[in-house]
Amino acid sequence: MYDIEDFSGPVLARYGSEPTRKAHGTATLCLAAGGRAMKRWFWIAAAALAALWLLLAWGTYALIGAIGRMLASNSDWATGHAETVVWLSWLANLATSLGLFGVVLIWVIGLIVIAIVPSLLSWFAQRRFPAGRPRW
Repeated sequence: MYDIEDFSGPVLARYGSEPTRKAHGTATLCLAAGGRAMKRWFWIAAAALAALWLLLAWGTYALIGAIGRMLASNSDWATGHAETVVWLSWLANLATSLGLFGVVLIWVIGLIVIAIVPSLLSWFAQRRFPAGRPRW
């Protein structure tokens, strides 16, 4: 398919190695530098996704907190009985606390998943060919 001469000049300057030949005769590049660049892009994408995940979790946390505080402070609208108002306020605070804990727990689990995915992709994108001169 390709001649070795087809991969001279800018390709060798970019990847820093010579092409190798597979068993069926097509030329492939030793992507020592390209593999590292690909892994870097995996981690850059994961960092961007983690930032978006942080913003989503932060917004959800703020929304649940605001709704919970509003329900707890306005529990006297539901009934005029003092003990029931205290009980409803306590229940609203409990639900708010559990909801906020759930948001933080799901956020941490999401960050762990976001960190695992590029780790696996980096592991699968390891070099397939050794850098250096081809042996044919």
